[in-house]
Parts: sequence; C-alpha cells; structure tokens
Amino acid sequence: MTNGRTGADLAERAADAEADAQAALDNDEDPEEDRPPTDSDYGVAFSPRQVAGGFAIIAALLVLIATRHRRSRDRKKG
Repeated sequence: MTNGRTGADLAERAADAEADAQAALDNDEDPEEDRPPTDSDYGVAFSPRQVAGGFAIIAALLVLIATRHRRSRDRKKG
C-alpha cells in the first residue's frame, strides 16, 4: 500500500523547499520567522500572576453586572 506520494513528488517538494530557502536568504529574510510556534513558544505567554489578575478583573465585572441587573429588577417591582 502506498501513501500516494511518488519519488518524483518528493523530489519536487525537496527542490521547492530548497528554492524557497535560497530565495529567503537572498532577500535577507530569516527562515526561522516563518516557522509555526512551538510548545515552548507558548509556554511563557502568561505568568500565573497575570492569569490570576485577569480572572479577578472578570469576576469583578460579573459582580458589577449582576448588581446592576438586580437593582434594575428591584426598581421595576416596586
């Protein structure tokens, strides 16, 4: 059983990759800039302190919204 790739397809892909790398070097581009982010790139995106601060802000906004909703509901009753 084959995976649908022939030797010619693989050779063409290798030639394309080599040409792309050479073109990037000719244009003074860093080939590492085009690579997708790795797990380690995402690992330090937010510190635990920043996450806790974000949750605190969200919780405060939810309390504010709930309080305003409750006040407006109480005014309508009576």
